[in-house]
Amino acid sequence: MMRSPKAMVCCLPFAGLLCCGGILSAETVQETWSASPRGAHPETVHIEGRQITVDLQNLSAGAKVHSAWLVAFRDPIDGTMDEALAPVEILANADDIEQRLELLPPWYDRFDVTTAVRAALSNAPRRLTLLAKSFPKWQPDRTRLEISYEGQARGLPAPVRGLKVVHRAGQTFVTWQEVERRVAKENVAWGELKRLLDAADQTGEVRYRIYRHREPITADTIAHAEFLGEVKPLSGYNVRGRSVDELMTLVRRRAIDDLDLAKKLAREDYFSKYGPSMPEMAEVVMNRFAVEDGRPLPVGTGLFVHHPKRAEKAYYGVAVARDGVANLAHWTDENTTRAAVEETAGTGEPVLQGTPDVAVFFDYPGTRWHYVQWAAPPLAHLPNQYYNWGVFVPRGYETSKIRRLSIFFHDRHERFLKPAWPHRLDTVLLSPHDAPYRSYGYGYHESLGTLRSFKEGKVEPFFGRRVDAFLAWAIKKYNAEPGRVSCGGHGEWGGTAALQYGIKRPGTIAYVLADASPDPDPEKMPYQYSFYGRGDTSKSHRAELDAVWGKASWKCPAGTGNPIWQEVSLPAYVRANGRKITLPYLSLGAGSLHATWLQETELMKAYLETHNALMAEFWWGGSPFLPLPVSADMGDRPFEPRSDRPLLAVASRDYGPSPQFMTEQFETGKRGYSSGGRLNTKPRWEPEDIVDTPERLEMTLFSANVVYAGNDTCEVTLRGTRLFKPAPGENVRWSVRPLQSGRTDSGDVVVGDEGWVILPAVHFGAATRLILERTAR
Repeated sequence: MMRSPKAMVCCLPFAGLLCCGGILSAETVQETWSASPRGAHPETVHIEGRQITVDLQNLSAGAKVHSAWLVAFRDPIDGTMDEALAPVEILANADDIEQRLELLPPWYDRFDVTTAVRAALSNAPRRLTLLAKSFPKWQPDRTRLEISYEGQARGLPAPVRGLKVVHRAGQTFVTWQEVERRVAKENVAWGELKRLLDAADQTGEVRYRIYRHREPITADTIAHAEFLGEVKPLSGYNVRGRSVDELMTLVRRRAIDDLDLAKKLAREDYFSKYGPSMPEMAEVVMNRFAVEDGRPLPVGTGLFVHHPKRAEKAYYGVAVARDGVANLAHWTDENTTRAAVEETAGTGEPVLQGTPDVAVFFDYPGTRWHYVQWAAPPLAHLPNQYYNWGVFVPRGYETSKIRRLSIFFHDRHERFLKPAWPHRLDTVLLSPHDAPYRSYGYGYHESLGTLRSFKEGKVEPFFGRRVDAFLAWAIKKYNAEPGRVSCGGHGEWGGTAALQYGIKRPGTIAYVLADASPDPDPEKMPYQYSFYGRGDTSKSHRAELDAVWGKASWKCPAGTGNPIWQEVSLPAYVRANGRKITLPYLSLGAGSLHATWLQETELMKAYLETHNALMAEFWWGGSPFLPLPVSADMGDRPFEPRSDRPLLAVASRDYGPSPQFMTEQFETGKRGYSSGGRLNTKPRWEPEDIVDTPERLEMTLFSANVVYAGNDTCEVTLRGTRLFKPAPGENVRWSVRPLQSGRTDSGDVVVGDEGWVILPAVHFGAATRLILERTAR
């Protein structure tokens, strides 16, 4: 009787295996060669100077290699360092020709060395030699080679269990039970969690690798599956979500029973230097992610979120890699999906994390919510990224006749859960956390956190795109009126973000509020400045902008192709676009003592030159913005510019009690202490009773309750009409009629080349009705 081939005794080389006692079927094996003394192939990577040598003797000659990656690391690099311009170049020698290795997307943290490894295995000795021609900030000891090949798997780690895959709104949430439970209790503080994260690899490196395939994932198909990425243990914790609001709450509650602490808080401006990186944050309890609204993941759950590029069916699997050995051989219902996941393409929707407990003594009546927004390109530079948001919904919003949304951009305290910002009872406040990179309302270079040079890629508006997506979701979620969306922020971070984001969103943002040194033209900001002009020096925020955009001299391109430092020049943007499009109304709290005063004056001048609508105050060196919409409880009648209604761009000559300030400091941009002045704070209109038809436009005008010297007669330009659009050169009849009693003024005006109706002298005082009519044509 003939014996079956499986039972035959043999000693034959087969696909890199020497099988005795039977022919063994080859498996897909993924192992790491490294300089480390532990792992699958310890101390097989040797580095001398710039030369990398990998001993491949443990891999049989002719082994079938599916893929090979050189994974490399370096110290953090940002746009303040000249090394960021230098490319990372690693060369392989193939057929006596040096070839540059390809840096692989989407993570840009590894090089494709498949061809080079295959060539090395065909030669004797089996050795791979590479040259790191250029590698700034390289960490050579962490360099390793990962090879997937057909062989016999040995020493495999235990697989994960409890895999769950859920797709929703363009995002696929992949969760699993980690093989080690590193946190034993339900609640863990940041100090303890950070110690666990820092020590995660000291006793053994564990990684969870996520795969996706159009076919069910098995030992036979894994070699052809798409590698999405890998995460470390404890990926279920929202590390970026720690907020100083939570620390402030702990301290304030402690002060209730500690009189000395209470006195200290009152006396020392205790919270003025708070930030999420301060040591005191160690006692704040860390939140676990919720991938379903308000339901935190169980302790010990891993998480990865994928954004499919197209609508299709897919299967998912999660493999464990321990000390350089990945378990790709064992696939069950516990670590791979047996049914295909129906996927769509999209940016996803924010997921409710819970209700943060951040109120002590006082809070605005309403509810604060914490959301996480997961993102990938084009809303982030890398896959599997997440960003935190605070949302405040005032009490009674659901029954309010008017429903508004406002976006608040935080300052250096990074208070996104409970921002110090005026909350109206008819306005939902959205507050993004601008982390881990300080985007300043725009975005950052896509090379950050990767091995790419700043000469590669662009500074993309990742932050702005994420805010756009969240805002679109929030308008639907809260049934808000799209024409009543505003944004605002304090300081050189939050105020700059408000300007950068809001001014470039005409038709979406109705009005922009900014104060406390917002920066409309960052390239003009010196790295150091004298606050008082008496020889003292202070550091500016300029280096923080360099870090995310690259130095201005590098001319890194923005997403539009223009150099980024030109792209963020708002005076230039206003002058280039402000005549063609109606910009959002601007309320600017400027200041002649601000380090950004020169840029502020240029922005105000650009708004005036292009006949766009703004008001500003700059008293005694600096003033807060004038809040909008004005309400009756502020001693004034309502005033709310809207993005879906016409605006009046007013050019008032009412500069306040110090007209010389305008020529001495406003026109020159010269910093200094002065009584200051104001622009256009009195002229206002009623947006709710506007009549806008092809033949006629009507608006109610009035004067604000602002006391200062000067007259109230202003040049007025009509902007942003929807239907009333007389042609250039056409004659328009205008009249201003008092609503109570008084004289009616009237006349004719010719429409200018831009299509604007400009009235040279309109009086603002008691309420009047402005009427414009097209004459016979």
